[in-house]
Amino acid sequence: MPTIACSQSQNNVFFTLNGYCTYNECMHGFTLLPDKKTEAKLIHLNQKYFREPLALNDHTAVPHVTVLQAPIRSGFTATPFLEEFKNSDLLNREPKANLSSLKYVNDHWLFFEVTNPSWLKQLNELIVHSVSDWIDVDAAPKKTEFRNEAERVSYEKTGYRYNLESYSPHFTVGVADKVDELPAVPELEQMRVPFRKLAFCEHGEHGQIVRVLESVNLPFSWD
Repeated sequence: MPTIACSQSQNNVFFTLNGYCTYNECMHGFTLLPDKKTEAKLIHLNQKYFREPLALNDHTAVPHVTVLQAPIRSGFTATPFLEEFKNSDLLNREPKANLSSLKYVNDHWLFFEVTNPSWLKQLNELIVHSVSDWIDVDAAPKKTEFRNEAERVSYEKTGYRYNLESYSPHFTVGVADKVDELPAVPELEQMRVPFRKLAFCEHGEHGQIVRVLESVNLPFSWD
């Protein structure tokens, strides 16, 4: 049963189970992983149009919807929490996401937004409440500017701006400085994506999954 072992050096580098990550990148999170068919389509899209600096693959930087990202204290064991969340009313049925068209967000990110986010927002709130004693807000990168009050409240409570009221579930498929015309992706737009696993992960730059530390199959998982 792995636990987080994370310590800070004088150069703001944290040593983790996976080696090391920089101070600004040392986050962990609970994520939902889609079915293999959707995963393959998102990886193909990323490799075709948006390889760098976020290159998706099927073993580390896997396509996912983050449910919670936060700095988590050393000694945390995810197993009992994963079981608790898996058996919650929110996941104890076939969880699916409805995807919208590809979006270019904040002059940087390429997202497929989830158009039925209410159950995911409830799951984010449940996880924040359940693991609140393990969130190390003081270890978060220091921020003084926020776009709205919701981001400030999320940062003060969880060490990350995009939880609670500012949480917006999505699949990240790339990062780019400028996109003049987004490609049409008819096989993904307006589709329903089933989730197969709930995972606890080490996150890196751009929110990529550096390593899946623990995971559980969801009740309706089939692959």
